[in-house]
Amino acid sequence: MGDNDKIRRYKVVETQWEPTEGLRAIEEVEYEEKTDKGKRTTTEQSRLWGFVDDNGELVIEVKYHCVWKFRDGVSKVRLGNKWGAINTSGQEVIPIKYQTLNFTSDGMVQIQFNGQWGCIRRDGTTVIEPKYDYIFPFKGSFAGIKKNNKYGFVNLDGEEIIKPCFDEIGIISPDGSVNVRKGDRWESIILTD
Repeated sequence: MGDNDKIRRYKVVETQWEPTEGLRAIEEVEYEEKTDKGKRTTTEQSRLWGFVDDNGELVIEVKYHCVWKFRDGVSKVRLGNKWGAINTSGQEVIPIKYQTLNFTSDGMVQIQFNGQWGCIRRDGTTVIEPKYDYIFPFKGSFAGIKKNNKYGFVNLDGEEIIKPCFDEIGIISPDGSVNVRKGDRWESIILTD
């Protein structure tokens, strides 16, 4: 680098999307600008997220690699490659330790931990320990599960009401009926507790 060459670091802070539950996400991007032999290059060094209130005051520290809008007082957040959830005060309500975390319309949260799927409530209470290859979103009182390439069903208490024994399952209807396949044969069953 010559005498006129330099390195400059700067941050750009932008507010993102309309506020939900009184909080607006902010994105802080740090750049490094280098001038070397008259040629300038700019590279992004980091991109982090936090939340401000309606007055622009920082409420939740800018430290997350990804954030979602608040819904029912909870936001899905990512630190590094792990997911969890925080409340509007920034407290963790679901520990930031999961590979995947999916909020479902039934109020449950699908989680993946060490490659296995389970289910928790929005307050972090475990319903189904992560032990399945996959768990489908609940439909009414039941969810499909997959283990060792076989499918079965669990209820809202996490109890296996039908152990994984089917080769394929359909979508659970509101009345609890679902199509299932064993081998070449399809049939319709009704799930009950």
